[in-house]
Amino acid sequence: MDLTTPKNVVLILQKCIDVYNNILNSDKKSLEAISIRNLVHLSIELGANVENVLSCDNAFKQAKLESPIKKMDAMLAKIVSNTLTIGVDMVHF
Repeated sequence: MDLTTPKNVVLILQKCIDVYNNILNSDKKSLEAISIRNLVHLSIELGANVENVLSCDNAFKQAKLESPIKKMDAMLAKIVSNTLTIGVDMVHF
C-alpha cells in the first residue's frame, strides 16, 4: 500500500478487503446451494452480499471520506444485485 495513504483510509480499505473476501466466500456457498438445489440457502447467501457491498461504502461515509473505490463498489453492487435477481427469480429447482 502507498505509504502516503492516511492511516484511517488504510483501516477502511482493510475492512473493504475483508468484505470482498466475505463476498467470495458467500459466492462459494451460493454455488453449493445451487448444487444441492436449496433455494433458501441460496437466497440467504446472495442477500448477504448486498449487505457486504454496502458496508464498505458505509465505512467511508461514516468517516466522512470520499471513497477511492466508489466506482468499483458501484459496479460490484450491480453485479451482486444481478446475481441475486438471477439466483432468486430465475433459478427454478
